Amino acid sequence: VKAADSRIQVIRSTQRKFTEIMCSCGFRYSAVLSAITFALIVCGSRCVNYELMKTDFEYTAAIFIDKFIIDRTQFTIHDEILKLRNGSIVIVRLLTANKFYSNVIAAATLKSSHDYNGTINARYLSVDFARVVHLYTKVLIAAPFVTGTFRNHTKTYNVLSIGLGTGVINGYLHDQFQNMNITVVELEETFYKVAQEYFDLTLDHRQRVIISDGLQFLRDHLRSGQAHFDAIYVDACHPEFRYGAICPVEAFLTKDGAKLLHDALADNGTVAVSILVAPEYIAELYTSSFKEVFEQCALVSYSARMANKALICGQRVPEKETLNSEMTAVFEELGFAEFPDETEEGK
Repeated sequence: VKAADSRIQVIRSTQRKFTEIMCSCGFRYSAVLSAITFALIVCGSRCVNYELMKTDFEYTAAIFIDKFIIDRTQFTIHDEILKLRNGSIVIVRLLTANKFYSNVIAAATLKSSHDYNGTINARYLSVDFARVVHLYTKVLIAAPFVTGTFRNHTKTYNVLSIGLGTGVINGYLHDQFQNMNITVVELEETFYKVAQEYFDLTLDHRQRVIISDGLQFLRDHLRSGQAHFDAIYVDACHPEFRYGAICPVEAFLTKDGAKLLHDALADNGTVAVSILVAPEYIAELYTSSFKEVFEQCALVSYSARMANKALICGQRVPEKETLNSEMTAVFEELGFAEFPDETEEGK
């Protein structure tokens, strides 16, 4: 079984590289590889690859969509069909970074018919914001519900999300709750454009994106005297380890950074920060500045499978045992328990 799995991974890697090489050379071609029909469309300097997927789903390869470079890091977008341990099939759009060993750094589930007949054209698949893939993202989203910040469903909550990425956190809140007034701050305009083009980012009176440095935005916001935020999410990461950390960027690990987050938070508000450091045991050290500034903080891993940890801070953060049990209950309420983040291949 291990040998077979290894061969499948080699096939997938080879197919992905072949697709990218052909794309970079500007060829149009059609080939049947692992039960997928490839149809490349060359668009100027970018090569976009939307596929007609055959629906037997046997040995399906990753489907290259696009790639872009930010700060000497190459990011790649591709679609993949995954079979979960519960037997269900999902199509996900994945973002990887070459400096992060080509591991998945963001993922979104695509909407598709459960009646799989014929082919599926990825061009016409929209993002299913209700189905969150990564466990750590679910924990971050759930944090203000667990602490009681998002208790009143009739109140409008001001939400700040620092780090857009592909827009999973803000996308879920915008899609599922009409009472969220969401401001997203993203440093890189390229991510903003990618989120619009490939991950269905919606801008309206309930959601806006500001291209800015996150800490500078907080300083400007505090000086303006505008309303504080009920919840602040920080999912601002490097594409590689720097000073032992990927998430968050080091500026948010300082006492000044933690204080800015604290001062921008409303009473009974919640801050949820994505933490990814190596080795893992130094996570407590890296988050010590938050514990000096906030009334209560908890570093949550929730599962042994969860590489990222979530730092949850505010005035009413439950003790660890209570927090874990309440997190489980909130997962049920939000529908997260219905979509396990693992496949038969352990992805």
